[in-house]
Parts: sequence; structure tokens; C-alpha cells
Amino acid sequence: MALLEFVDVETARNAGGVRLVMLAGVPSPWSQAAKAIFEYKGIPARAVLMNSKDEAVQRWTGITNAPVVMFEKETPRSGWAEILSLAERLRPDMPLIPAAPQRRVLHQGLCVEALGEDGLAWNGRLMTIEASLQTDGAEGFPLQVARYLGKRYGYTAGCGVRARARVLEVFEVLRAQLEAARASGGHYFFRELSALDFYVAALMNIFVPLPDEVCPMHPLARVGFEWLHRALGDAVPASLVQHRDAMHATHIGLPIQL
Repeated sequence: MALLEFVDVETARNAGGVRLVMLAGVPSPWSQAAKAIFEYKGIPARAVLMNSKDEAVQRWTGITNAPVVMFEKETPRSGWAEILSLAERLRPDMPLIPAAPQRRVLHQGLCVEALGEDGLAWNGRLMTIEASLQTDGAEGFPLQVARYLGKRYGYTAGCGVRARARVLEVFEVLRAQLEAARASGGHYFFRELSALDFYVAALMNIFVPLPDEVCPMHPLARVGFEWLHRALGDAVPASLVQHRDAMHATHIGLPIQL
């Protein structure tokens, strides 16, 4: 089997080892980071692309979103922390969580700020949802996408102001951590490569979308992400974009398969 083999749901269901369900057509930071981490660690996996209406995948995993990682007969994993813990267990010789306790705690906290509920990705989505719902789909996501996502992200009218403030706050925290590490001679968020590097690289693809040639996402998703890029403008730290590009050049292959 190739290191990462894309298969249909029945093939994945009947296989052993690691099975990774990924969102199709959208560079979901959660899906793309999970894929990149398994590939970096050299963990063979079968991958299934699913959309929001893929009932066969949902019946198999019992989970309605992606990513989902199925490993042997263990409980399905859908949270970034649980997926990372599995990857660390399967390849402990290639750690992506800092070993020193204080740095480990800081790393995990920054990952929550990036990918957790009310974190960077979450509030970027809320900004785009609000723009759509306030303009009847003229800005942000197309209206049908915004209505669907609004239910998943707990949208309430007027939340966009706070969402933008949270996005800028997390950007600043990540920028400061990256630039402090660089000032001490490093290339990553910590002295060594960590999961946070993969997470932020994947995240930046929704704030500064890669071109279609290397990230051929669904047009409805691109409309929303391009709007978010314009709405934030120069508030997106250039150092985080440069870090994303460096990660793709050294650790994450292109093009992105969606």
C-alpha cells in the first residue's frame, strides 16, 4: 500500500490499520493537518474523501463531520488532540509534541487557540458566516453555505465583531511565538518541528488561499476564503504566510488533494 492511498468507503471499512476520513473539496485545516502529520511520520493510511451529505461514511464512523480517524477496532477519533495522540503513539520516534513539560503545555495551549472551539479557524468561519447573512450572500460564503455552517458554529447575530477581535488576538499570539523562536535561531514555532507547525500551515490556507493550481478547492469555498482574505488584509501576519509556504516546501506536498 502507498503511504497514503485514497479509497472508497467500503474498501476503508473492510481494511485494518489507519483509515482517515477527510473533507472533500475544501482545504479544511483539521483534515489537511491530520493528513500531513500521518504522512510526515510515515504512517500508512487509507483516506476517504467525504462531503456533508455522505451518509455511507457517516453510518460507518458514527460521526457527521471530518476528519475522522479509524484505527483497527478502536473508538473513532475526530478531535485534533485525539488524532495527534494516536499519531504520537504509532510513531513515537518522530515526536511532534515538545517533551519538556512547560513547552509541551505551551504547545498544546497554542494548538487550542489555533484549532479549538472559539479559536482562530472557528472565528474566521464566524466572520465569513456573518458577512454572508448580513448581505444576503453578497459577501462571505454563498448564502446556503453560510446557513449550514452557522448552525455548526453557533452563529448569533452580531458575533462578527468579537470573532474578528479573536482572530487578530490569536494571530498576534502565534506571530510572537514564531518570531521569538526565529530570533533564537529556529525555523519553527518551537526549537524543533511540532504539530503546531502543521496546524498553522493548514490554517493559513483559509486566510490566504493558495491558487487553484495547487489547491483546487470547491468554488463556493474559495468565494468565502477569498472574502476573508480581503476582509483581514494586512492584519494577516506576513510571517505566518511565509511559514506556511516554507512548510509546503519542506514537509507538506503540493498540490493539495481535495
